[in-house]
Amino acid sequence: MKIKNKKPIISLSILSGAGLILALVSGLVFSINHIGQVEAQTLPTNVNVNDLNDAQVNAYYSGVSGLSGDNLVAALNGIIDDHREYDYSDRTAYKIIDRNWELSPLSPSQLSSFNYTTDNPFIRKFYADYNDSALTADRFKNDGASRVSFDREHLWAQSLGAFGRTGGAGSDFHSLVPADTKGNQQMHSNYNFATPTSGITNYINDYDTYVGRAGYISGGSNKVCEPLDEYKGDIARAMFYMPTRYYTYEDILHPKLTLVNGSPAAVTASS
Repeated sequence: MKIKNKKPIISLSILSGAGLILALVSGLVFSINHIGQVEAQTLPTNVNVNDLNDAQVNAYYSGVSGLSGDNLVAALNGIIDDHREYDYSDRTAYKIIDRNWELSPLSPSQLSSFNYTTDNPFIRKFYADYNDSALTADRFKNDGASRVSFDREHLWAQSLGAFGRTGGAGSDFHSLVPADTKGNQQMHSNYNFATPTSGITNYINDYDTYVGRAGYISGGSNKVCEPLDEYKGDIARAMFYMPTRYYTYEDILHPKLTLVNGSPAAVTASS
């Protein structure tokens, strides 16, 4: 049987500060898992969003010390493949995982029992240098707006994964992030990440400030994009996470993803 083993091109040299493969944000690992037949999960009304301590983090990753290569990836996959699954349309988790904690702090009691239904925090968006001021930052839903104030950006482009949106890789919050509209739609689009050397176009965000560029690499016929340095670490974490979580083919929502540093962008594999 032929299945898609999708591979985005990424120039690893441009992604500085990759850090941990997995992002533990405010004590929660929000992501997607394969649970047999996919059913959309509902975010609990009251959530404990306190940070994990070092002992809890070490316990979560127990058993990986000393491993490398495929053995490390397989062990990490076994740890992270049993988390909750959410639908693409469920955006409420962003109130926690992409919350602007400086502009929208929570009290100790709120951290222990966070009710997202009564909350409309400021959000940190990708490709948005205007996140830090309450005068320019966007809330989850701005006053008077008919929709949420951000695009949902697939850092691992949907066209390079052949995944859907009802669960699995296409709605995994490690790669599906809130983003500035122009930065998402115009600069990144579905381009691979790399450092362009020719045919370069500079892009601006919704506040008309420079956010990155797109163009071509030597010998390449497809466009690539390079965001500002401040976003490369988070993008690198997402790029390393996705093929670790989606390490083997399970179904169309949970394909086998492979990170490559070159071309072509996608191949057809038999397993």
